[in-house]
Amino acid sequence: MVRGNAPFGRWRWRALLGLALVYTAIALNLYSPWAAILAWWALADIRRGETWFMERVTRAANPFVYWLLMASWLGLCVLMIGLDVMSLKEL
Repeated sequence: MVRGNAPFGRWRWRALLGLALVYTAIALNLYSPWAAILAWWALADIRRGETWFMERVTRAANPFVYWLLMASWLGLCVLMIGLDVMSLKEL
């Protein structure tokens, strides 16, 4: 249902910001923007107590898988930032 005068309904500014971050990361061949997206995703999922990765995984029902996914997202963040820092040292 479309509300107001906007042609596509209400603007989702976080989604648009995320897309801009993705486009920037691809254009500049950077990993840090991907790390920011993964960190945002992981922190939001930690607050909610559930995540979606191929299927719904909740902290209450599947704590091991849930925390494994959260650790993976945050570990990838650290790795991606490290890759960008190492590439800057090569300059």
